[in-house]
Amino acid sequence: MPNHPSMSISRRPQVQARTGIPKATMYAMMAMGAFPKPIKIGVRAVAWLDSDIDKWIEARAVASKKGDL
Repeated sequence: MPNHPSMSISRRPQVQARTGIPKATMYAMMAMGAFPKPIKIGVRAVAWLDSDIDKWIEARAVASKKGDL
């Protein structure tokens, strides 16, 4: 088995709680390429990699401090 770092995932409600973004806005941002896309974890289930959400939050914080938002 390959040696991969531990990956954690979050479902939509947890992602919304972390980002403060409503569901419709989150999906609109994904369509524009402005928010990480989820991974499939089942036939009808998706989740987001916590590392992708962490990077997005960090990028938003940097952009906000620069006045780029």
